[in-house]
Amino acid sequence: MAENKMTIEESFDKLQEIVDTMDDPDISLEDAFAKYKEGVSLVKQCNDMIDKVEKEVKMISENGDTTEFNLKD
Repeated sequence: MAENKMTIEESFDKLQEIVDTMDDPDISLEDAFAKYKEGVSLVKQCNDMIDKVEKEVKMISENGDTTEFNLKD
């Protein structure tokens, strides 16, 4: 499975490796399914990282004020 301490960039690189592996016509069904499960887990981790960053992004309101959403776990 994917490591929890991967950066988003490392996660995307790993996802590309998984896709490349699954593109191999000689991959067994069992291996393809294992890679699929690994990829789904990694996509979920990426989504969680992106959601966390989105919550911390500063939003500029119409009058130019900034509001920071900083929801700590």
